[in-house]
Amino acid sequence: MTPRQAVKEHALYIAKVQGALAEAHAAAEEAVADFMQSTELNHEGFVIDRFGAAFVIAYGLKPRLRLALKSLGEIERGDRGTWIVSNFSRHVPKAACQSITAHRNACSAAANILSQNLEGDGEFFARGYDT
Repeated sequence: MTPRQAVKEHALYIAKVQGALAEAHAAAEEAVADFMQSTELNHEGFVIDRFGAAFVIAYGLKPRLRLALKSLGEIERGDRGTWIVSNFSRHVPKAACQSITAHRNACSAAANILSQNLEGDGEFFARGYDT
């Protein structure tokens, strides 16, 4: 492969990753919207749920995916060999900001899309943290 071909292939892969991320963010937003339509709010307008947050984590990323996500500013080092991918919880509205279920729904939807679109380049999961 010539250097020019390598650059072209890398650019195509970056575009694929960007598309996967955009689709994952759309899925996260839709999952939160669905959750908000069926959840109960307290008298202050907040979701009645346990407090917590969630992230999309990745294991076993192939170097080209890790480099693509780094170049896009969409990855940071997690713990125990994991990587945290993007910020899918940004789609959680203020009324659900403390809701572990809202965060998990967003991240689960995003992880499913990333697993489908980037199959073979890494494993994606939603990880929730509650108190």
